[in-house]
Amino acid sequence: MSATLWLVRPAQTAAGSEEEVLRPLSRKGRARVATAANALWRLDTRLDRIVHAPTTAGAESAGLLSALLGGDLCETARLLHTPEESLLAQLEGRQVGVVGHQPWLGELIAWLVVGQRTRGDFLKLGRGAVAVLRGRVEPEGMHLRGLWSNKALRTLS
Repeated sequence: MSATLWLVRPAQTAAGSEEEVLRPLSRKGRARVATAANALWRLDTRLDRIVHAPTTAGAESAGLLSALLGGDLCETARLLHTPEESLLAQLEGRQVGVVGHQPWLGELIAWLVVGQRTRGDFLKLGRGAVAVLRGRVEPEGMHLRGLWSNKALRTLS
């Protein structure tokens, strides 16, 4: 079955002494994720579900996307390390949002497009960036259809 994955990296988090996974989005980070959501909405993107990392910024980003683009939220710790086969089953669907962090998001894209997780070091998504993949959710089964920095997304929103 063909699917479209909308991969989003959360934007800036608030400064603080708490562990990175507990830091919420900063005001600027919330604005950048809202910009990404608005740009995708203008591109007529609607999501069936959004799979996100169990971090505060990941959950907040997924919530902002869901408010505008729809999609049931699904949290998974499988987005906090090198992607494995068990993650792929959670990404099944027609239009799926994926909110995760670097370097694992880059590794996931590389694995799905070229079949090698280690190639993810060539794809560094900036904060608030979006990548779009289309095809079968399996290694080498997808094609990179779009990659937008947050700055580029601002021109679309």
